[in-house]
Amino acid sequence: ETYGRVIVEAMSAGLPVVALAGPSIVDLLQDGITGRLVFPRSPRVFAAVVVKLLGDSRKLSLFRAHAKAEAQAKYGSVASWNQLFGVYKMVAEIHHG
Repeated sequence: ETYGRVIVEAMSAGLPVVALAGPSIVDLLQDGITGRLVFPRSPRVFAAVVVKLLGDSRKLSLFRAHAKAEAQAKYGSVASWNQLFGVYKMVAEIHHG
């Protein structure tokens, strides 16, 4: 997933995310808060991070709560509407200003 849509969908569902650190992913995921970013790109390292997280129910609960709140705040319907409204407002100011 190069655009991170699945990351935002998972976070919106309250799922902690483990993802390979990539250009768009590092902008979406807060390592250690909403999930885990994996460095380097290694299947062994990725699997170890997933297994460790699955064994830590406290951290899983924290990541779930933070992920859902982050997704709602940044990508929920209210946030999306505010961004769209901001674009319309800017366009209106350019044409009428």
